[in-house]
Amino acid sequence: MVKSSLCAEVNEKHVLDLILIHIKDDVGQQKVMAFKNEGDGILRYQGKLCVLGVDGMQERILTEDNKSKYTTYLELTKMHNDLKDIYRPQLSVKSTLNILMILFDFLFQRLQNYILMQHSRGKSALVFCSTRKGAQEAAQQLSQTAMTYGQSNPFIKNREQQERLREASLSCSDKQMQSYILYGVGYHNGGLSMNDRNLIEGLFLNGDVQVLCTTNTLAHGINLPAHTVVIKSTQYFNKEKGIYMEYDRSTVLQMSGRAGRPPFDDTGVVIIMTRKETVHLYENLLSGCELVESQLLPCVTEHLTAEIVQLTVSDITGAIEWMKCSYLYVRMKKNPEKYGVRKGLIGNRLERHMQDICVQNVNELSRYQLIWTDEDGFLLKPLEPGKLMTKYYLKFDTMKHIMQAPGNCSIEDALQIVCRAEELGWIQLRRNEKKLLNDINIDKDNRLRFHILGDKAKRKMRVQTREEKIFVLANDCLTGDPFIHDLSLSQDMNAVCANGYRIVKCMKEYFLYRKNYRGALSSALLTKSLYQKVWDDSPYLLKQLPGIGMVTAKAVHSMGVKSFSSLSDADPRKIEMVTGRKNPFGNHIKESINILVE
Repeated sequence: MVKSSLCAEVNEKHVLDLILIHIKDDVGQQKVMAFKNEGDGILRYQGKLCVLGVDGMQERILTEDNKSKYTTYLELTKMHNDLKDIYRPQLSVKSTLNILMILFDFLFQRLQNYILMQHSRGKSALVFCSTRKGAQEAAQQLSQTAMTYGQSNPFIKNREQQERLREASLSCSDKQMQSYILYGVGYHNGGLSMNDRNLIEGLFLNGDVQVLCTTNTLAHGINLPAHTVVIKSTQYFNKEKGIYMEYDRSTVLQMSGRAGRPPFDDTGVVIIMTRKETVHLYENLLSGCELVESQLLPCVTEHLTAEIVQLTVSDITGAIEWMKCSYLYVRMKKNPEKYGVRKGLIGNRLERHMQDICVQNVNELSRYQLIWTDEDGFLLKPLEPGKLMTKYYLKFDTMKHIMQAPGNCSIEDALQIVCRAEELGWIQLRRNEKKLLNDINIDKDNRLRFHILGDKAKRKMRVQTREEKIFVLANDCLTGDPFIHDLSLSQDMNAVCANGYRIVKCMKEYFLYRKNYRGALSSALLTKSLYQKVWDDSPYLLKQLPGIGMVTAKAVHSMGVKSFSSLSDADPRKIEMVTGRKNPFGNHIKESINILVE
């Protein structure tokens, strides 16, 4: 049997690692059930050995394993397998962060009393979590802790507050939230209904809910200030890249900016829970010493096109000089690896690399006929497609989709181009949305104009991609009476219509330039539909008029009025009777119709 010198060190490091010492104490007091101490002094999590970052233990184990002539260490077989699965990024990056999230959850559970009850001092607190499930679990932990305090719950100030929370819990449709609200704790994420979101936001603003656990989406757009902000982890899972990434600094600043916001509070506390390797990033952020990196490289094609369209760049020399005057060139010289440049590439070689980037982008634009170049590739002039891309602020890939559209482009083809647009690439297909989207696409009532089709031209039973989700959202919205009322999906739907309108307007002008009149007609009809959020043949067309919502549109439709012309001929008093509105509502509707006709 071969014995590794690292075996003995595993026991030693368990004594030296402060986190493991705290966990062992809680295991001994039966406070933590997921961790076990089986008598050999080595802590295990769900049967897996806990070897944390002390003296580079994980790296040393992997190094010895990879370099040794022995195939197996009998005493380290379990540890080897765990570490192989967890710490080899090419096999499972997500596993690494799952372990880190477990540790953050444990540390938060251990420190929540100190963090929220010492720092918050009875004032409001926001806990930012990286996932929806994490926000729910954090709220559950806090409510369970508050429950142990009984009548001295630190989140409940008086009996009146408790009564208000009891009444609010009865009006909440989310079963989990109902039990948390009673203890002055709540959570907020995209999975909540609109009514529950409004309820919890109101309770938090009024101070009845003291602690709100949420995802980072709350950091943008919704004004919910707090005294204390806890960022439970500084990483999130990027589905497109398949890896965990650090939050953008702007996102962290947005989260932190919720703490101590005047005039609600004169002081604030921000607690950031992060890994040891990234502590310096947030120390620099706090002191204002963090360097700002250029974001030009991913969108340099679009910016270069705009410069050529504006005639500020007329030849390849001017294009290279423009790039050399950018902040990208400044940072590329200082931090080349950040921009995919080999370290040590300096002086003329770095300048040559910048020229290659510029020439590559110019050739790409020329190949797709967005710009014109002479035979030598020196002179640069804008062409109509390039002007349209700049006019409507479209991404290069989106413009390529438009230019590759079929000659007999139909409304459905135009809508498919919108669904593939890079401008909507941020929309995600979430697991909890699939059932509703599937039901909408199956469309038993034949509400939709277009459907996602599978084999043998049958309607697909399952929505599987982001593009398919966008297609279903657009079709549901354009019926005029969408099934979707969930806030998260409604926000996605509004984004599809707003961005789609801009993309299809560009498409219409491009088809006119190419003298593709069928494509121009299709895109013109889709443009109007996306702008008004209703198909041109929808029974709810009247919803476009001021003062007519969905209820009124349905009432008017029930009396046989399905178009503007039939509404123009209708009796104003009958309109008022059917809609339940008072005089002179009918007259105002008739006036709106007359203005529209004129």
